[in-house]
Amino acid sequence: MQGIRNIFRYGLVVAFYLTCTLSGAALAAQERVPPDYSRLQTTRLIKDLLIRHLSRPTESFVNKKIFFLQTVEDFYERRNYEPAWSGENGFTNARGMIQAIRQSADDGLLPEHYHLGMVEDLLDRADAARKRENSLDPATLADFDLLLTDSFVTLARHLSAGCVNPLTLEPVRSLPADRDLSMLLSNALEAHSIYKTLRDLAPAEPGYAALRNALLHYRKLAGQETGRKRKDRLLSVSAGPLLKRGARSPRVAQTREILIFLGDLDRGSGEAEDFFDSPLERAVTRFQKRHGLKGDGIVGPSTIEALNVPIAERVRQLVVNLERMRWEERQRGERYLIVNIARFELDLVEQGNVVLSMKVVVGKPYLDTPVFQGKMTYLVINPVWNIPSSIAKKEILPLVKKDPSYLEKEDISILRGWGEDEKEIDPRSIDWNKVTASSLDFRFCQEPGPLNPLGRIKFMFPNTFSVYLHDTPARNLFSKNVRTFSHGCIRVEKALELAGYLLQGDPHWTRKDIEAAIENGETEEVRLPRPVSVYMVYVTSWVDKDGSVEFRQDIYKRDAKLYEAMMRNPLDGSE
Repeated sequence: MQGIRNIFRYGLVVAFYLTCTLSGAALAAQERVPPDYSRLQTTRLIKDLLIRHLSRPTESFVNKKIFFLQTVEDFYERRNYEPAWSGENGFTNARGMIQAIRQSADDGLLPEHYHLGMVEDLLDRADAARKRENSLDPATLADFDLLLTDSFVTLARHLSAGCVNPLTLEPVRSLPADRDLSMLLSNALEAHSIYKTLRDLAPAEPGYAALRNALLHYRKLAGQETGRKRKDRLLSVSAGPLLKRGARSPRVAQTREILIFLGDLDRGSGEAEDFFDSPLERAVTRFQKRHGLKGDGIVGPSTIEALNVPIAERVRQLVVNLERMRWEERQRGERYLIVNIARFELDLVEQGNVVLSMKVVVGKPYLDTPVFQGKMTYLVINPVWNIPSSIAKKEILPLVKKDPSYLEKEDISILRGWGEDEKEIDPRSIDWNKVTASSLDFRFCQEPGPLNPLGRIKFMFPNTFSVYLHDTPARNLFSKNVRTFSHGCIRVEKALELAGYLLQGDPHWTRKDIEAAIENGETEEVRLPRPVSVYMVYVTSWVDKDGSVEFRQDIYKRDAKLYEAMMRNPLDGSE
């Protein structure tokens, strides 16, 4: 028994000695790293916060602030929950993160959505502790680490794919490919390239950088405009009669003042402030073209409306279009068609160059053309128009009731059934007084010809909206500046030229062959030798190659909804 007691006492002494030795070694090790670094305890706290509180985020300060909790947890699980942002070199990566957060404002994003205030405060506390040669407590370090990781994940997602899920605003569209943000962060931390990694996630297209610079410029203008409000008056042109070259009026001076402010007119150019001279006419024309107006150099109601838009509203317009660019597919391929709905234009792009451009007519505001993408594989010469049920009930039926000969005049047939079961019905056998929209059990079909609203060529790319490109006999609509007249499909200005270009490579379909087929009058499907991607986009602001900042009317009132969504806290739409 005495021997056992001696052994026990000896064990206590050894244990005490080892404890003192290990404690001394721990203290020595702690002296070799920043005093605000306690890796083991911080690791335990990170794991506790992420695992024990994962299903109860309201119990933890930091979990209430984390936007992408699951992604953050995945990142730490890979590294056994060890802290990622503090180490022997202090917080060098954290400073790169803060720089990237601050600069996110230049992309139209809100730095406060990436914990900027809290992260800056924690870093200041860490710096103060280091100067006093004190340690930052592990709990603070754990919060700091988690917030920085979530800042990276959130900003990375927003720069690469947008801060708003486009599916919440535009039901059917493709989404940018997901990235492995955990691995991306690990690599960036190891290479000390946090700032560069994040900046590289933003679209690399020159158009994005140009629009970003335009946002910086217009924000400066907005600040100047705000200063003018306080000291003088808001820049605006008063309502009144048309202003054109030769006119003299205080309203001319107002127009000149705005155009100088916006950079469309050089200060000091012209004979007198209130006289409408040639330099002012050229500046008005330039402004009109930048805003999608008729470039006639005459200041009328539409031009005054555009001149009087507050700069702050233009800033919001630039912000939402930067977001739209972050949504778009980064690699569209060597050859594609792109329709900017808000611009009313179609471009055929090959090898990065626009090889064919034309005006288009888009959907009415209450029948808006959707944003989506598809693959065009064939076209139809002399198409038949199977009139959609909604149009048949709302538009065709009332016209027939009013004039029973309407169908014959427009070369419209009445059909029931499809395929082999299809039967044509004699319109004279129908008592139109008894037919209502709810009882309409047949369909209308318009034959090919000069009256067919699809024109002579229809371009097909299957999609859930039944939207396609087509020719039109209503050529006068292309002379309008605002071209919202269709039921949702896209009417193209140069259908024959577009068909000729798309059929290049097929020796059976030269321009003469296409024209001959049209003259023949028979409906014919023609496969494209090379399918082409079609992108339907809605962009209300961009920068042209000459550096001009372009704005277009928000015809479908989508900008305000998107801006509101962008300003919401990411917690409202986190994973």
